[in-house]
Amino acid sequence: MFYVAIRGERSQPLLDFARRWVAGNTHVMNAALLLVIGALQLQKGISGLL
Repeated sequence: MFYVAIRGERSQPLLDFARRWVAGNTHVMNAALLLVIGALQLQKGISGLL
C-alpha cells in the first residue's frame, strides 16, 4: 500500500509480478504453512511430554 502511494504508476510492474508469483506458487506457500504448523504442533507435543 505504501509502495503504491510512493511510486504511483511505476509500482504496477512489480505488483503484477508479485500477483503472478503468488498465483503460480500457492502450492508452495500452502506446503510451507503446513510445515510450520506441523513443526509448532510437534514442539508443543514434545514439550508436553517433558
